Amino acid sequence: HVSAIQGEMAINEHGVQSGNVGARMLDEALLVDISPLSDGAGPTPEVLLNVRSKLGRSGLQHLLGSGLAGYFQGEAPWVFSLRFAGPAAHLALNVDMQGMGTSLPPPLDKVVGAPLSLSLESVAADLGPAQHGVDVRLGDRAGGRLLFQHRATGGWSFLRGRMDVGGAPLSAPDGTGLHLGVRVPVLDADRWRPVLRAAAHQGGTGAPDFLTRFSGEVNDLVMFGRHFGQFNLDMVKSPQGWVSPLRGATVRGNLLLTTPADCAGAGCASAPGRLHNTLVLTLDQLVIPAPAATGVATKEAAFDPASLPEVHIKSKSLTFDGHALGEFEFAALPGADRWKIDKLRLTQPLMQVEASGVWQVAARGGQQTRLQVHLSTPDLGAMLGAHGLGEELAGGAAEFVSSWDWEGSPGELSL
Repeated sequence: HVSAIQGEMAINEHGVQSGNVGARMLDEALLVDISPLSDGAGPTPEVLLNVRSKLGRSGLQHLLGSGLAGYFQGEAPWVFSLRFAGPAAHLALNVDMQGMGTSLPPPLDKVVGAPLSLSLESVAADLGPAQHGVDVRLGDRAGGRLLFQHRATGGWSFLRGRMDVGGAPLSAPDGTGLHLGVRVPVLDADRWRPVLRAAAHQGGTGAPDFLTRFSGEVNDLVMFGRHFGQFNLDMVKSPQGWVSPLRGATVRGNLLLTTPADCAGAGCASAPGRLHNTLVLTLDQLVIPAPAATGVATKEAAFDPASLPEVHIKSKSLTFDGHALGEFEFAALPGADRWKIDKLRLTQPLMQVEASGVWQVAARGGQQTRLQVHLSTPDLGAMLGAHGLGEELAGGAAEFVSSWDWEGSPGELSL
């Protein structure tokens, strides 16, 4: 929204030639200067337009919403330049972020006073006819290129692009849509979870339509206070949803993620009409390491488990806190103020464990997990011996039923 516009401009048959205009945009002063770069005698005189302003808290709230804006402090002056001669144009945007800080997790954390700039600049080299490119850089932290196609009816439409986070070299985009890549030493999902939740409150449950691929390379994935080590994925948008192989030190298999928009067609993992995302993991191996020695998972008292997606997991092998637990099946879906665990099944030759329960917001605040557990074995003595619990018993089928209840998420369980 631009308001309080005042100033003057000179216009002839070739368009705007000069001018000085003041206004307000995003609650900040905005200055526009238009000056000729040629004598104007030719059929396409060259003109330079400069726009100056700054981005402060009010502007961030307008652009990002109050949830995400709360992660930023300070302000950032910016300059937009547009040099044009007839239909040809060159644009550049530079945002000086030295006076701005963020409390975002790495790699997007920053203290006020640390040098950092965001720049956008148009490029025309090696592009097809009627195409225009824009290079984007965030210091040495991220970079990419976006390509736009001129429409026969006028204006421009996004064609394809690639953005890489983590200091990766600038790569030319291929395919269609936007490919977002992340390559970082450590990714702390516990710290990123509230940030992504704030973003979802602004933009809904699904990814933007123009995003068609997401790839990640992480040397150490931290989740629920546990270090899962090296982790790679390459998610591609398909008619069934987002699909990706999963490769890492603690996981090996495949992923399918569907959104409510994906569920309009056939082959969707979640029934049509549902308003939540659905995650399906088909794995050969899943290792859940012990919590880090420095502490337990990040607790989020305000976190509502009902905001989680529907989850289905099948793994040929599960290791939890160093204990090999056999084949693993799991199913859970969100409900009112809770995440309902429909099925948790562990299968070994000498034992089967089945459980169900809820992860919910506790009445006294915080979170609570409750499980009803049923364990059965055809040979109790052999089962105990296989787990190093002695050989005092021989044979004997047995069944055990128990209730488990603890404060916190399922990820905070420790055997």
